[in-house]
Amino acid sequence: MFAIARLARAARPVVSSLPVVRCVSYVAPPQLTADKSYRFGLKLDDIKSETEDEEKTLTQLKAVLSLNNASQHELNKAQVALAVETFQRFPAHAQGHKKDHHSRRGLMAMVEKRRKLLKYLRRKDLPKFRAVVAALGLRFT
Repeated sequence: MFAIARLARAARPVVSSLPVVRCVSYVAPPQLTADKSYRFGLKLDDIKSETEDEEKTLTQLKAVLSLNNASQHELNKAQVALAVETFQRFPAHAQGHKKDHHSRRGLMAMVEKRRKLLKYLRRKDLPKFRAVVAALGLRFT
């Protein structure tokens, strides 16, 4: 019985010992020329078709609206608005992502920073502090 098994093993074809090669055929996507390429429903010609006046106006508008030329008061307002928007957005995010501890830790750091700034403001300028707390709808004791 063992002799038959030994003969069967010895009679294996040599082809089975060769490595198996698997091929995946790759087809490259078609090349797009500049006149046919588009994204979001706009062709390149549509984007470049703005006149010089429109482009100049857009550049001026960006310069006016950027915070690079803003005063310190405007920068503070923008930072407060961004912080308030972040605080208001987080509870919905936290309900959907219960295991997102990194964001929760970041929020707690922002809340602590806000608490320290409000504490400083209360010490230095009480009427302004009361106005800020009323505007943000906070309870600060």
